[in-house]
Amino acid sequence: MARTLWLYNLYRALCTAHLHKAVFVFVFLARGLSMAEILLLQTIFTAAAFTLEVPTGAWADRLGRRRSMRLGSLLMAVASVGYYVAPGFAALALCEVLFAAGLTLTSGADSAYLYDQLKAAGRAKEYLRREAVANAAKYVGLGVAAAAGGMLAFVRSPDATFLVTAVTCAGAFGVTFFFPATRGRVRGEATQPQGPGLLMGMRQGLDTIRRSPALCWLLVYSALLFTLVILSGTLFQPVLKNQGFNFLGIGLAFAGLNFVGAAAALRLGRANWERWQEPILWALPAVLVVCYLFMGLLGPLMVVGLMVSHYVVTGVYSPVVKTLINEEMSDSGVRATVLSAESAAKRLVLLAVAPLLSLIFKLTGTGAAGNAPTAGAMRPVLLVCSALALMAFVAQYFYQRQRRAGRPTSGARDLGAASHGDRYRSTSALAPVSASASASAVVPVSAAEPSS
Repeated sequence: MARTLWLYNLYRALCTAHLHKAVFVFVFLARGLSMAEILLLQTIFTAAAFTLEVPTGAWADRLGRRRSMRLGSLLMAVASVGYYVAPGFAALALCEVLFAAGLTLTSGADSAYLYDQLKAAGRAKEYLRREAVANAAKYVGLGVAAAAGGMLAFVRSPDATFLVTAVTCAGAFGVTFFFPATRGRVRGEATQPQGPGLLMGMRQGLDTIRRSPALCWLLVYSALLFTLVILSGTLFQPVLKNQGFNFLGIGLAFAGLNFVGAAAALRLGRANWERWQEPILWALPAVLVVCYLFMGLLGPLMVVGLMVSHYVVTGVYSPVVKTLINEEMSDSGVRATVLSAESAAKRLVLLAVAPLLSLIFKLTGTGAAGNAPTAGAMRPVLLVCSALALMAFVAQYFYQRQRRAGRPTSGARDLGAASHGDRYRSTSALAPVSASASASAVVPVSAAEPSS
């Protein structure tokens, strides 16, 4: 099991080690795009990811999580080469779609694979700690990649970061060939070899969510936080530029921030979950409200301090939400499907927010082609982000209310016990599920988002 966990953490680190993440905004600006067009690219990416999330999750449940993770990392490597050679907006948009396809193949499948490995070994209770360690590995990979990307952009060319990203994703592809099968699976691959078809598997996963009001509110909470985590990778770059950071400085800043995320994830893995669960859920959106409200107003040191707080949230939120959802899963047969459905919900919120921010940049007449937006132009966008964090705070209130009422969990678990062993006849036996991932990773919303 130790070897499996080591390989899994290595996969997460390589699959999300995107060197371009710290500088991609400036690459696209140099190619003649405006900030509004960059956010439009993120919208295209998000729309593709939203469309593909549930089908790829169901595919992973039916045909194998290792295969899904393998193909996903390969597609991201190919897309990274495409970003390097893409001459303009249309070509970049095609790369966004390809990268989104790769990301969705890994999203959900990776967390489901980890949970199943632990469950097969009788160690399912370790999931929070192991997911937190994997999340830390992801942010270590992002941190090293950010520092290397900033240095490469400074001494050679920001465009070259895409080629090295292709190499790291190809490395993740290679690691999957050493993954062991999950005990109890047919030939270690298909999760539902005798189960329903792809569409029925998708329906079962969606029914799992629909039957739980508490889970629905948890998905809203997760989606709002995810949206802010993804947008930070795009918005923080011009914020740092306005504070006087060059390519190298921006790369090193993002490296430090990702190491903060890794440390926060590791600390979470050692926390008393029963004691700190609710305080953590309240604290995450509260911290983001403050971060976006004051970002860019109080000088470079305060900007970095607020970003550090933001990345504490970034490192913690994904394992927290995934743990809450996975604890409710009584049937592994649709685990990746439901995790992917959770990812789709997150993309849906991002799909609504990214065009809004693009419109704000257009209406203010800032962020024209080739130019980074000024500090004043960033204020309306940052205030919108603060409002989204406040909405997450409200979603947390309704989640706790539904959870205390006991309607979703008790009934679903009773049904799960009654129909254990026949997952295909009773979708009501399923209870809430887990998040994707993959955060993500930090994540490439578009070129910006790593796998969760």
